[in-house]
Amino acid sequence: MIDVLELYNEQVACGRGLAILPALKLKIDAPIKLEGIVFVSPDHIVGLDIFLREIDDRAFLPIQSVGGEISVSVASGDSHRRYASKLSGISKDALIESVVALVPVSKSVGRITDSSHSHKSDLNLLSSLSLQAFRALDLVRFQFCNLALPDTLPGIPGQYDDSGFLGAAILTADGHGRLIGGRKPGTEMIQGLGLELSASQIAGIPHGECAKVVMADDNGGEIGAAVRKALNMYSRAMHTNSETLKFLSTLILLEFVGTGPWYTKFEEVRKMIQPHLAKNSADYSRLTRRFRELTSLEEQGHNIGLRHRIVHEGAFLDEILPEQDARRGLFQELERYVGKPIVDMAKQAHFTWEELQSWRARRADEINKAP
Repeated sequence: MIDVLELYNEQVACGRGLAILPALKLKIDAPIKLEGIVFVSPDHIVGLDIFLREIDDRAFLPIQSVGGEISVSVASGDSHRRYASKLSGISKDALIESVVALVPVSKSVGRITDSSHSHKSDLNLLSSLSLQAFRALDLVRFQFCNLALPDTLPGIPGQYDDSGFLGAAILTADGHGRLIGGRKPGTEMIQGLGLELSASQIAGIPHGECAKVVMADDNGGEIGAAVRKALNMYSRAMHTNSETLKFLSTLILLEFVGTGPWYTKFEEVRKMIQPHLAKNSADYSRLTRRFRELTSLEEQGHNIGLRHRIVHEGAFLDEILPEQDARRGLFQELERYVGKPIVDMAKQAHFTWEELQSWRARRADEINKAP
């Protein structure tokens, strides 16, 4: 059971406040604690009603009579800020009735009720809090979600309905609170039922290879830091609504996993990925051709590579592969190409990039000697 007031007091002792964001399309049978952020369902939280009593959710200046007609005075400054948040539709009920993310609020935010805060600064704060909570779920997405099944993704933290608006209740360390909401440009809409996790699945999260890196106090080195970055890139690829952009984002992720900070052609990238995937020399050769088919491959005077056709011919993935099953199969395939190298990298988290590339070269030699 998570006690919100106890958690808030712990944050205050460190000079921080606490924000509560809705986390839709996430059904959990036990709290999830990752990256200093807690995700918890209404059945496993206490003190939320008391916390929310301290939150100012007034939106309007007093109603006035003008020329015999009733009107709401909406002035500049703080009242405009209140009105903008009210129009977003966020309410305390949205937080009481859903899974929520409990996110620490930096002391740099200051007193959130000050007139120096504007609706624009509210949106920036919402975006930052949502991003922190989004990143905290990177490990969960890697373990339980799939590029080919976007309907099983949890929603964007902070979204409280299908409109795409973000909202949060924020109580700063000085005891001042505000309910804020608004629409952030580029906010993604996630369709489907979302992600459901049992208590046993949640208990198993810390035991994966990537979890040992993410949950460690120390990244472990260059490759440990790269694993964290790769998990976030993977999350963003999964949350991309366009299948064409998802495909390109996944290839970008493969490039990062393959060569990290160095720019090279994909022909060199694949040589860094294949040692993680191939079982023998025949398998290595098959993967060589397949990666060329995914990127750039000349046949009979035409380039049939998927990325070449998208980038240089302006084609869309659903034009190249009209059947939904074919596109789903492609993303299932890419899932394997991305997942195994990231797990292997987590096992070598203490490596530098040079050490990892040396390990890959040795592995490639072993594979090509195998029958």
